[in-house]
Amino acid sequence: MNRKGISRSALFLTELIIVILFFAIASTITLQLFVKASGLADRTSDLNGGIMAVQSAAEIDKSTDLMSLDQKSRFEYYDENWEKTDEANKVYTLTSQVVLENRWAGTMAIFTYTLSARETVIYELTAKKYYSNQFYSNQIYSILTQGRGETDE
Repeated sequence: MNRKGISRSALFLTELIIVILFFAIASTITLQLFVKASGLADRTSDLNGGIMAVQSAAEIDKSTDLMSLDQKSRFEYYDENWEKTDEANKVYTLTSQVVLENRWAGTMAIFTYTLSARETVIYELTAKKYYSNQFYSNQIYSILTQGRGETDE
């Protein structure tokens, strides 16, 4: 009897190729998971450092008295280790802005912080502080006190 079909060595080679293909696919998936985990760890590190830098700037600004506040945008630059640096060596940029709004009984300072790295926003924070019975303009103060029957003379 003459058997026709696939020989044992051909079956073994086919099985070996299938096993190698399976392990190649499994290793590719595993490698992709490690790459994504590394990227996630980097972004988490950026976020943690950014939160600390923004929180620090916000606490300093909120402890400043009203007359010392500057309404111009302020920039602070950090290197990869979150140390302050100059613009040429920056990795991260913290932009701070303050808007002052006069209210009837004082001034509301609205602080806005934006932290970015390579044109990508990492973290944003808005903080507010109310300065009771303080106004950022003498002209506004005069208008408000005259409305109450008071004069600043």
